[in-house]
Amino acid sequence: ALDRATAVAFQSDDFVEITVRATALTAHEDVSIVIAIVDASQYPVFDTCTRRLGAQPLSLTPGDIVRSTFRIQLRLAQGTYYVHAYLHRYVTDRPYDVWLSAATFFVGGTPAVRGIANLIPSLVTCEKETGAAHAAVAQSAISAV
Repeated sequence: ALDRATAVAFQSDDFVEITVRATALTAHEDVSIVIAIVDASQYPVFDTCTRRLGAQPLSLTPGDIVRSTFRIQLRLAQGTYYVHAYLHRYVTDRPYDVWLSAATFFVGGTPAVRGIANLIPSLVTCEKETGAAHAAVAQSAISAV
């Protein structure tokens, strides 16, 4: 479930909480809860899990309920996205259970950004030089900030 009063429309850069809740029907060892976000073409955009974020693996017995809430910042460009949820076992690298398209949400309001991710672009310079001396030279540079 997506938080913020079950909203389904967000703006790029909004924070969202995604909660996964599951009840064990049988015993399971080494469980991690995974969330993945895919775009409208089902292209993987992002995934994380409880284990990668510092939680210990879970051992579940029948009837145990596990609930994990992830907080993410939607640095996504405008579009439709789906949340997949998994109960995953790391030892075998296999899911115990999969819930594809567990939630759908929409991101709007990024007219300056196209693609999947909103990398928070800003224009540092935009200059024009004229003159015959510069006509034959074309340069581009990428620098780390």
